[in-house]
Amino acid sequence: MPTSLAARAAALALLAASTSGCSYFMSTKKLDMQPFAENTVTAIGEMRRVEAPPVWIRLRPFFSHATVLEARKSAKPLLELVRGVNAYSLQVVSLNEARVSDETKVKELVRFLHGASQQALLEQGDEAEIALTKERREEILKDIGRKERYMDALMAAEPIVNAVLARGLDLADEVDRAIVRSVNAIEGEVQAQYAPMLANRAALLHLQERTLQAEAWAEGLGFGDDAAAEELRKNVPVLAEYLPAGRKPSPKDQAAMVAALSAQALRIKAALEQMDPQYQAYRESVLELDQLRAKTTENAKLARSVLMLWARSHKNLARGVEVPPMFDLAKIVMSSAASAAKTVVPF
Repeated sequence: MPTSLAARAAALALLAASTSGCSYFMSTKKLDMQPFAENTVTAIGEMRRVEAPPVWIRLRPFFSHATVLEARKSAKPLLELVRGVNAYSLQVVSLNEARVSDETKVKELVRFLHGASQQALLEQGDEAEIALTKERREEILKDIGRKERYMDALMAAEPIVNAVLARGLDLADEVDRAIVRSVNAIEGEVQAQYAPMLANRAALLHLQERTLQAEAWAEGLGFGDDAAAEELRKNVPVLAEYLPAGRKPSPKDQAAMVAALSAQALRIKAALEQMDPQYQAYRESVLELDQLRAKTTENAKLARSVLMLWARSHKNLARGVEVPPMFDLAKIVMSSAASAAKTVVPF
């Protein structure tokens, strides 16, 4: 389901609350960014799996369906945003490890953000009223550039981090909506394509059920079941010649009825078997469509997790809070990927 405005606001509030506290960064101690770097590499690896080429089997004719193209188009900005986040995270780690002054690190950070933030955010704002117009962006970047310490510069970059997160949640919502539109459209066409076959199969199954019931009644005649004869007269008119009113059917009549009903049951069975390949194709199409929907929805959820945990990690990092190794990102990402691996690859 798309993220509501209240949920996005709550997510941002939670990030702010979870990073507040009395932790501080000692200027005489270099912060260990190795865990942050490992988290970034994990995110990069898993997002590459998200971008794996699609494999379509039964639904191959719908590969270039208009709604599918729309879904792919809507996913592209989200993937680009996550790639930008990964690139930024690697840059943050590289600058921290570089043997240059904090002044140089700050300048390089600003230079990187000049390009990255414009590509990721454009003129978008979020529901928390962090509006990053060109003027607002320049104001933030100037503030970052005035910082003397690298970690202070990272903290000053938080408005950009918040806006990237909000933008990513918006993009993930749009991906979800595009997936729903695409799945509904394809399902409608699949159902229409197989509708005649499904109608014929349903009619045959109904007739098969009635024939087997009639055959059971006919078999019951041999055991003196008078009620069975009445049921046959009422429900199987084609057997009327074997069921004259006022007398019991003879053993010969009973055998003829059983034979006629058995022959009809065999014809129905043969018709259903002849139809079975087409029915199996229908079932496989529906299953594949459901798998595609589940996988693409999982990918959007995975992107949300990566962005939210990245934002939290960045805030902690800027405040000098040691980021735990694989700060749940790897666990969440790998769990999502394992769940998605049960299905086929995405649109």
